[in-house]
Amino acid sequence: MQSDRKEKRILWFEELGKEDIPLVGGKNANLGEMLRAKINVPPGYAIAAHAYHEFITKTGIAEKIYKANVNQVRTTRAR
Repeated sequence: MQSDRKEKRILWFEELGKEDIPLVGGKNANLGEMLRAKINVPPGYAIAAHAYHEFITKTGIAEKIYKANVNQVRTTRAR
């Protein structure tokens, strides 16, 4: 079951907890923790990090994102 979760591309907040930080990042995992603590959180889901990586790689936009980030850092440093 645990390996099945790691292969999922989309996970509902209700499925997430602090153990899922590597899978979906800290903000999404914390939303799951908040739900476990009975704190009201709007319904939602997280995209798994591996799914995002697969998407940007297969669509060819990974390089564009990298270049945009590098350019932003250069612009920010020049100020």
